[in-house]
Amino acid sequence: MKKILLTSVLALGVATSAHATDWFVGGSVGFNWVEDTYTSFSIAPEVGYNLNEKWDVGAMLGYKYWSQSGIKYVESEYSAGVFARYNVIQFGDVKLLGKATAYVDYWSESFDGKTLFDGTSFGLKVAPMITYDISKSFTLFTELDFLGAGIHSVVDGKTSFGFGFDSNSVKKLGDIKVGFYYNF
Repeated sequence: MKKILLTSVLALGVATSAHATDWFVGGSVGFNWVEDTYTSFSIAPEVGYNLNEKWDVGAMLGYKYWSQSGIKYVESEYSAGVFARYNVIQFGDVKLLGKATAYVDYWSESFDGKTLFDGTSFGLKVAPMITYDISKSFTLFTELDFLGAGIHSVVDGKTSFGFGFDSNSVKKLGDIKVGFYYNF
């Protein structure tokens, strides 16, 4: 019995380490402060799996905080989602990818400590992404959300759709996100 258990554990360890190179973790953080105007902070960790040379899938979490000085206005947003990325073209260590993300958000806005709005929203966005492999282990990325398309639906029934090349397309679009991945 001990031999079977030991052999099983060893086989599981070898199988796991053989596929460990297909996983990646990373994400982005952001901070912005303008004296006497506003403060914002965001964090968005991600974990993913390389299915093959062209396709990756993964999941992400996010938190954003924004406050305006002087008038006691605060926005908070919590999000979770899944994504798929497709490698469109590669030039050496640089890749252009298409990224599709399905997400759910919980957000709230308050003024002087009283909630003005809060709710849950669902959405789907598609946008280009550029990655640069610094080494086998580290990859830098940028997501160009302002070049994408998306649909955003708030639980109270309001739906918006955006497509275009500006930062006002959809609530979720409008950022240039920069971050990194660690590749196992």
